[in-house]
Amino acid sequence: MPVGVKWHGLKLVAVETRLMHVSEGDAWSVDRLVFAETEREARRRLTNVMYTIPLAGDQKISKELLPPYGGRQRLISIGKHSALECSTDG
Repeated sequence: MPVGVKWHGLKLVAVETRLMHVSEGDAWSVDRLVFAETEREARRRLTNVMYTIPLAGDQKISKELLPPYGGRQRLISIGKHSALECSTDG
């Protein structure tokens, strides 16, 4: 998605990806969609259209996210912004 678009009513301000290789055959990645809105507003809008997103300290584990590795999803606060963070293990 290009920066500046609205996704479920949230303005996307950044897309971030991090990949870390721990050892051969073992890696993880984290993708973030950063929104202009606060975590509270993002949670309200996303809950209305998707599903309940865990609080920042918790994670939703999804075996279906990227088979066969699964993944984790959470909504976090980044200053005045929020981010939907999705991570995978592999």
